[in-house]
Amino acid sequence: MLYLRPVICACLVALGLNAQSVTHAQKAQLAIPFGQVEGNLLTTGEVLLFVDSEQPAGSFAARRGEIESVALENDILTLATKEPFRDRSGSRNRFVFKLADPAAGDGLVAWFKAGPADGAQAADAKAGDEKTWAYNAKHTHFPFGECSGKLVFSKNRFSYESVENAGHSRQWNVRDLKEIKRDNPYEIDVRPFDGNDYKFKLMQKGMSSDEYRTLVDFVTAARMPK
Repeated sequence: MLYLRPVICACLVALGLNAQSVTHAQKAQLAIPFGQVEGNLLTTGEVLLFVDSEQPAGSFAARRGEIESVALENDILTLATKEPFRDRSGSRNRFVFKLADPAAGDGLVAWFKAGPADGAQAADAKAGDEKTWAYNAKHTHFPFGECSGKLVFSKNRFSYESVENAGHSRQWNVRDLKEIKRDNPYEIDVRPFDGNDYKFKLMQKGMSSDEYRTLVDFVTAARMPK
């Protein structure tokens, strides 16, 4: 049975993942400019997660479909993602890890090459009309302060669920949104017709240009006469 440190379990919970489904877990060093980050690299279901041991906010998770390639040479694992992800050093789409146990790297490569299980593919097809996009986010309070939660949008709804302060959770129908601004992949402003504007800072993964255009298209389509 795998023993998971509290910080790893906390990251799994924040991402809505089940610690019991972890299939690979090992210590790894992530290379960053002018140094390295001590942490743990693990997979659970369709997700690969790197947990920053010293700064958990610098952790990040990528689904298998978001990973472009995985290469292993001795104890060095190189991971390339299709879209940039953010760690403590900034935003990028290439990550180099030094594995504490080089033999375990074969399991990570095999996990990537295996692709989703048939059951996962069937679930994705069944949920095609209900697809959602989700981001870990911080809501910036006025005049100061912030809270952490989950930002989710779909064809009909845009919502924020705070895990620290339920009073800051909100849900909007997309037709009630006046404007969505994306200043950069990690900063999103929500401006409804009624109520206060909401400012968000996305964590770990930003909103890509394609995802932003999809959201804008949903908002525009909701205003069209039926």
